[in-house]
Amino acid sequence: MAFTVSNVMNTTMGDAKVMILRVTPDAATQAIDTGFNVLKYATLSYEVPASHSLSSFPVLKINANASGVAANGQVGLSACVANEVLVLTCYAPA
Repeated sequence: MAFTVSNVMNTTMGDAKVMILRVTPDAATQAIDTGFNVLKYATLSYEVPASHSLSSFPVLKINANASGVAANGQVGLSACVANEVLVLTCYAPA
């Protein structure tokens, strides 16, 4: 199983490159490769929450895979609910 990831926008904001991704999980855990060398920050929000998912927000790990092993430029997501739609915003040094 894999996540469906689509790139919504790439831009530059101040001293950071910004990438906004729409993520639809069909499994609980996966790493997403952003293509950046290293991430500075990342934020996660719901576009379409699953009806029961508001009680447990997905766990986000930057510069690591879903197991927490170091992997620059990746975002590890775990505790996801299938078919919710998440918006992942990644910031990297420009």
